Amino acid sequence: MRSPLLAAITLLLFGCASAPPPAAHPLLLVVNQGSKTLSFVDASTLTVLGSIPVSPAPHELAVSEDGRTAYVSLYGDRETVGDSIAVIDVATRRETGRLSLAPHKRPHGLVVRGGQLFATSETSKVAVRLDRTTGAIGWTGNTGAAGSHMIALNADATRLYSGNIGADSVSVIDVGSGTTANASQEIKVGKGPEGIALTPDGFEVWAAHRGGGGVSVIDTRTGTVVATLLPEVVSARVAISPDGRRVLLFDMPSGSTIVLDRATRKELGRIAMGGMPGGGIIAADNRTAYVSVYQPFSVARIDLEIMKITGNVDTGIAPDGMALVTP
Repeated sequence: MRSPLLAAITLLLFGCASAPPPAAHPLLLVVNQGSKTLSFVDASTLTVLGSIPVSPAPHELAVSEDGRTAYVSLYGDRETVGDSIAVIDVATRRETGRLSLAPHKRPHGLVVRGGQLFATSETSKVAVRLDRTTGAIGWTGNTGAAGSHMIALNADATRLYSGNIGADSVSVIDVGSGTTANASQEIKVGKGPEGIALTPDGFEVWAAHRGGGGVSVIDTRTGTVVATLLPEVVSARVAISPDGRRVLLFDMPSGSTIVLDRATRKELGRIAMGGMPGGGIIAADNRTAYVSVYQPFSVARIDLEIMKITGNVDTGIAPDGMALVTP
């Protein structure tokens, strides 16, 4: 029989070996256009863990489903026309390579599906699908419209939606099994649709009109605009919660994030951001949102249940594309 003293020593020396490690915090990745950097933020404490240079003029961001690899579209600026996508190893916070879109230029919107990466090219009026390992372009979808900017993709990656800023439209492209495809439909919406998002059930596309205000709701089953909401709101992005219940718009003139009930399309509240909101994302808990803010530059964390900002973090100049990696 072990003595109490021996048992205490054994517990002290070896008891912690079987204890589970502390849970890792979610990681927020933020592209800073003005700083030309990608920041890694502890989403729970809002602490910047580090930043790396990404150039020229990074804009949007997508992360692989396993959270290991991030992709940043290098749109370029007035001096340099971008034509590639930076590949980032999330664990080591290092750029490991670049995927070329040549001859296509000005890449912007990004979506990852398995081993494939979808991206837009504004200059070529196309969306392309690249193999994430080889970088080869295996499919090209012609939007046929100017300013193809942001994209949304359905769950099985068979249908793509492109917001076309210069054409005031949303293009619908059936991806199919071939190497090329043309838009099967071009749906006219409001002026300058920039932000675009697809509901989780795949039944609606929401397109925000940055050029003229308002947001169009498109029924994907009929290909028609079934509602146009909030004509006074000028938002560059749309965010939809993973459960499909909430929609966020980011009104630049009033400096507020607007929360809508997706089913009723009724406004639930407005949150003053203390600056001009650029865009945002909603976490898997359907309650926490992260919103980029300009002047002053920061990323704000919002609790959507109480409609309040619960913290801010300064990641760099002009924060833009964001993504969350959960442990």
